[in-house]
Amino acid sequence: MVRATIINVTLTSESHIIVVRWGWSDSLEVDGRIITKSMNDLNGDHTFVLTDGDRRLAAELTIKSKGMRYIVQSLVIDGQSLSWSD
Repeated sequence: MVRATIINVTLTSESHIIVVRWGWSDSLEVDGRIITKSMNDLNGDHTFVLTDGDRRLAAELTIKSKGMRYIVQSLVIDGQSLSWSD
C-alpha cells in the first residue's frame, strides 16, 4: 500500500503539487518529477526550485517520520514559511 501527503502551492502565476509518498519506496515529488527517492528514509531537509513566471524560487521542505508515515514539518519558499494542515 502506498500513502501520500499532497501539498498544492499556488504562487503569483503558477501552481505546483508537492507529493511525499511512503510505502514500498519513499519519494518526494514536485510537479511529477522525483526530487528524492529512498527505500526507507526521507527524514530531514529537502531543497528544490519552484518557478513563478520567469522567477526561480528556492524551496525547502522538512520531513519527519512518525510511526509508519511521514509528517511535513515545514515548507519555506523564497524565504517565506507556508502553513497548511496535514
